[in-house]
Amino acid sequence: MYAIINEVRKIVTYSQTIYSSTTQGGLQRLVLLSTTVLNPHISLRVTHVPLIGQKADDVNEADTRPHDDLTAVGAATRTAFAQAVASRFMAPRYVWPRCLKT
Repeated sequence: MYAIINEVRKIVTYSQTIYSSTTQGGLQRLVLLSTTVLNPHISLRVTHVPLIGQKADDVNEADTRPHDDLTAVGAATRTAFAQAVASRFMAPRYVWPRCLKT
């Protein structure tokens, strides 16, 4: 879940820190998010979060996992975010959201 939410955080941070028109930059980032991180047909780069008090050297390195190898919560979160981005931010005239359906 962290791998997904962290990418969403980057888009929110970008949108809140850029004071000029963010439509193009925000849309580009949403499309990239939807076609890579949220696409269940592409393996997800899983970033491990350190436990409180854990040394950075003791944290496992990120690994790549296919969608069907994610935890049930991770897979459901990925699918829910993909559907939310497609339905809330992309107009129906775009063809690519149908590739997000599982």
